[in-house]
Amino acid sequence: SLHYAPLGDMPMHLSAAPNHPLSQLQRKLQPQDLQGHYAVVISDSSRLWPSRTLGLFPGQKLLRVSDLASKIDAIRQGLGIGFLPATHAPRLFATGELTELNLQPLAN
Repeated sequence: SLHYAPLGDMPMHLSAAPNHPLSQLQRKLQPQDLQGHYAVVISDSSRLWPSRTLGLFPGQKLLRVSDLASKIDAIRQGLGIGFLPATHAPRLFATGELTELNLQPLAN
C-alpha cells in the first residue's frame, strides 16, 4: 500500500516578463484578465496517478514545459505567465527579470 504525507506549504508568486501585457496593467488583476494569456505549467510526469494541472483559470491556454528552469525561461521570454515558488521568484523580481502580478484574491 502507498503512504504519503504533506511536505509543507510553499508560497507561490504569479509572475510575468516585464514586457508582458499583464505586467503593464497598473491595477490588481481579476481572474478574467488572465483569459487568453498562456499559462506556463510544468507537465505532470506521474505514471501512477491521473495527470493534473493546478492554478489555472477558465479560458487560459497552456504552454507545457518539462521542468522549473524551462518554466522560468518561458516566462522570462514573455511566452506566458506562471506561478513560481518563493524559493526562486523574489530573486527574479529583484533583478527585474520578472515582475510579480498582483491578482485580486478569489472569493470563497
